[in-house]
Order: sequence, then structure tokens, then C-alpha cells
Amino acid sequence: MRRVERASFAALVAVLLLAPAAGLSQPTPAVGVGGTVVDRSGSPVEGVSVVAYDANNNVAGSAVTGPGGRFLIPLTTGTYTLKLSKTGYVEKTVQFTVGKGSFYTELGTIVLDYSVAISLPLASLSLPVLGVATVPVTVSNRGSSPENITLEIGGNCSLSVGLYSGSVQVGSLLLNPGDAQSLTLKVKAPYMQNATCLVQLRFSGSVVQERKLLVSVVNQPLSLFSAQLTSVRVAPGAVLQLPVRISNKLSDAFRARVALELPGGWSGVVKDAAGNVVDEVYLNPGESVQAYLMLSVPRGAGAGTYAVNLRLEGVDPYFVDTLRLTVGVAAGAPVLRLGTSTPHVDAYAGKSAKYQVTIANLGDADCLAALNVTGLPQGYRWTVTDAQGNTLSQVYLPAGGSATLTLSVSVPPLAEPTAISFKLTVSAGSSADELPLSLGVLGRYELSFVTRNFYLEVAPGSSGTFELQLRNTGYSSLTNVAVTPTSVPSGFTVDVNPPNLLLLKPGDTATFTVTVSTQATVDAGDYYVTLVVKADQVDPVSRDLHVYVRAASSAAYYMLALVAILIAAAVLAYRRFGRR
Repeated sequence: MRRVERASFAALVAVLLLAPAAGLSQPTPAVGVGGTVVDRSGSPVEGVSVVAYDANNNVAGSAVTGPGGRFLIPLTTGTYTLKLSKTGYVEKTVQFTVGKGSFYTELGTIVLDYSVAISLPLASLSLPVLGVATVPVTVSNRGSSPENITLEIGGNCSLSVGLYSGSVQVGSLLLNPGDAQSLTLKVKAPYMQNATCLVQLRFSGSVVQERKLLVSVVNQPLSLFSAQLTSVRVAPGAVLQLPVRISNKLSDAFRARVALELPGGWSGVVKDAAGNVVDEVYLNPGESVQAYLMLSVPRGAGAGTYAVNLRLEGVDPYFVDTLRLTVGVAAGAPVLRLGTSTPHVDAYAGKSAKYQVTIANLGDADCLAALNVTGLPQGYRWTVTDAQGNTLSQVYLPAGGSATLTLSVSVPPLAEPTAISFKLTVSAGSSADELPLSLGVLGRYELSFVTRNFYLEVAPGSSGTFELQLRNTGYSSLTNVAVTPTSVPSGFTVDVNPPNLLLLKPGDTATFTVTVSTQATVDAGDYYVTLVVKADQVDPVSRDLHVYVRAASSAAYYMLALVAILIAAAVLAYRRFGRR
């Protein structure tokens, strides 16, 4: 302890020296102790009870601090314990000694802690617009009496601020001595310009305490739009479809209007994956929706760079987010390319060869491309068709587009086996391309009927044969030549011999024997049996064999009757004359 002699204490010391000491049998030199009580902020605390206890724990003197926080207690020489207490503050004990010859003991500044301790680890933070920050706050009662604390929040911006215990917002606390409550301070920034905001937290218990938090709100892009293509180059009159995804990266759900800002004369719309026009979206946190920006560039659009803004304006909560797209318009030129996976095709004489061809426009201008085939011999015909079977001589190709077409080349029926090289060409303006192709002609296959009369006559219960002659009138051999009977009438049996012929060379003739058998119960009349002729290289052909079943003749009946009479006469004669 230090003794301080100050002129400010002169009057008090004079009084102490002249007045008799209470409770003493004889006068002793009067001394005292003084000090100033302040809180944690350095402000004087009025009304603090200050009691001095001697070595025997008896009250030696007491005082109450005034408006300036000062106290003075007259004492005698000795060792003392000073206890300072006030509701709302933590009780404090100070030990000191007043020695012999001491004049006056000044304890200086004594700091009292608040009973309610508030822990706020941050003094400032940065927050993007529509962002949410959470700060832990701990409130504890270190005093000796219960504390009923009212929580108030203020500030100079339109921030959304609240103190929460779990998910419940808290407006007051009741803390018994030793209790502690963990809270969460949630700060949410609205959509606004850059600003520095002050959040004031007021804790009103036995003592009012305040905490301040500086919040820097940063207006940065929300990035709710995402697009793989943000800059494209097209020709006048082009129609664009650009995929765009709208995502909710915020902490809360939002409802927002979708709008387009287009150059003069342009048209556009935003559609979803199903083709519906999108005017407004509602998205929960983490959700997204795929959309497509459809743009139509006027045919009269001049060369240059144009800005297209896709705008998302929040309804609840309010915000604005913009995706800026750049569209470059230039006259451009087409660049044509041909391709195929089947540059060589084999075909039989009288048939068609088909080539799948892809035509791509790699340029930056739409075009109407003309198609042509060169190098085919006389008699060969060609056509180009699309997927719907339409015959084309020209095809429309947008910039960056392509088309898959079918080139058909018809081989004349009498074409000899050979190999032909030719070209498919495509052209539009100054751009052209050609595709080398080849055709293998496998020759003409033809199977002809030599037999002209397809008629057979049989009787019931009998058989008849019919010879069918076939000739290879083509230029190549035929394999597995066969005659198959079909549509055989009931009661008929038809056999063909031989059943098939493994090889029939050009110009050779083959004979097939067709045996037709009828049951005795078959009625007389006209019947038809279909004979189908097949070979591996030709399509099946058929002819109807006319089978006439004639009725049994009357002469035969007479003959049978005569034979029966003769036999009967012989039997009678034998019985009458015996062996004579």
C-alpha cells in the first residue's frame, strides 16, 4: 500500500485529527483509507457499499461511494480487509495495512466487474447481400443474486438481427448465480448497396451493458445464373437456343421474376425443358431449374456486338441478379464438309446402293447447299433423300448445323459386274466440298420360267406329274434354287423332285418334277396349287398350277358290270354241270 498526501484531503485530515476517536479510551492519531470505484469501462460507480474489517473480522468502518465513485473511511493503525459490493456487480475484496505513522492510505482506482458477463468474440464481420452470419454469444451470472436480463437489439441499417437459443428467438433471460446461457446471434443482410452497419446489443439487468458489432455489407454478384456459353457469334437472322441454369445459392427460399433485356428489334423468351415459357421461378435452398434462352436475331441486324441481359428480380426477398450475354453479329460465310462411314457399297444389277452421308456447316452463316453427283456411267440414276423420305436437290444448313441424308444409286438391270468411282459434291456460295465414293456392281441375277403351260389333269385316287423348267437368264450363278408348293388343296399331296438345286449357272436350265396325288374321295373339278420358286440371289416368284380332276368315265362302269355278269354266269354253270 502506498500513502498519498494530497491537498484535496486537507480538510478531512484536519477533522480527523481534531475529533476524538469513537470507542477509544484515549485519543490516538486518526488515519483513514480512501479510493475510487469504477466499472470495466472506467466509469465511476455510485452507491457501492464499502466495509472495512479488522483482523478479527469486526467492522472497523464503512462508507458508500458518491457520484464520483469516491469513498473515505476513518481507521486506526492495523491490517484490514475491504469488501466492496453492489447489486449487479461481483463482490470484491481488497486487503491493506495502515502502519504506524501513516497519515492517510489511498487505494487508488478499484475496478468492479459486472455480475453479468457477456462473451461476444467478434467486434466486426463482413457479410454479402442476402448472406447470413452467426456469432456465438455467452451470457453468465457471476454474481450472488439472480439476474433478470432483457435483450434488446438496435442498429442503423435494415439488417435482420436476432438472438437465438437453438431455433427459438430469445428476448429475455433469467440467470441464477453461476448460470450460463449460450446463444447465437444471427445477422442477415438484405439486398442493398455496400454499407457499414452498426449492430447494438443491449443487456438490461441490474446493470445495463451494451455490445457493438460492425457489419460490412458487400454487394457482390449473387451468381444465381450459370451458363456454359456467355459469348456467341452468329449471322443476321439466326435463331439461338442457349442453355441456362437458375440455382438458389441463398440460405432461404425465394420467388423471383425472369426478364430479358434485348437490343431493339430482337425477340426472345425463356423456356423450361418442357418448352413452357418461364416468367417466374420459386426455388428452395439448393434447388435449381434448367432453362433455355431462345433468341431471334433480326435479319437486318448490322454487324457488331450486342448485349443481352437475363435478369432475375426477387419478389420475396428482393434482389437483382443479372447474367450478361454477348452476341456478335457478322455476315460470315458457310464452310461445308461432307462425311460418310460407308464410302464403298456393293449392289446387284437392278438394285440400289445406299450411302449414309453427313453434311455439316462449320461456318458462321446459314446457307442453302446444292447437291450433285458426278462420275456415274450412263444409265445409272441417283437421288438424295432426308430422314422423312423427301427427295432433295438442296438442303438448308444453319451456321454450325448439320444434316444426315441418304444417297441412293440405282444400278441398271443389265449392268455387268464392275467397280465404279464417283463423287458427291455440295456447294453454297464460295464454299464447296466433295466426297469420293465407290460402287461395286455384282451383276444381274434373273431366274425365268421356261415352262409356259401350267396345267395337269388327274383322276380321283390317282397321281399325275408336271415338269417345271427354269432357266438362269442372268449373268451370275444362282444358288439354292428350289420349288416349294403352297396353298395345297385338301385331299392333295404334292412332291417336288429334286427338292432344291445347289447351283444353276448362267444359261443353264433346271427341270423339277412335280407329282400331284389325289385321294379317291376328291370331287371332280378345278384346283390350283401355288408353286413358289426361290434362290439366294433373287426375290421369290410364284405360279399357280391348274389341276383338273376329271370324273370317272361311264364305259368303265359298263365294263365292270359285264365282267360281273360273266363271273355270275360262270358260277351258275359250274354249279349246274359240275365238272362236266
